[in-house]
Amino acid sequence: MGDRYADNLNTTVLPGYGRWDALAGFRQKDWDLRAALNNISDKTYYSSATSAAQIQPGAPRGLVVTGTCSF
Repeated sequence: MGDRYADNLNTTVLPGYGRWDALAGFRQKDWDLRAALNNISDKTYYSSATSAAQIQPGAPRGLVVTGTCSF
């Protein structure tokens, strides 16, 4: 994501950022398992803003594991 303005008056700039995510999975006949690691480097970034006073930080490093079973 490149630099962008946080407000309509273009007074505050949110810095650009890059984020690394990874997904791995394992599938068998009746079940599968997946793991997603988001923001691997745990970099601080700002994902959005509705004004210069309301800037939203991005999510920190996170792991989501899901599994499904068919029967």
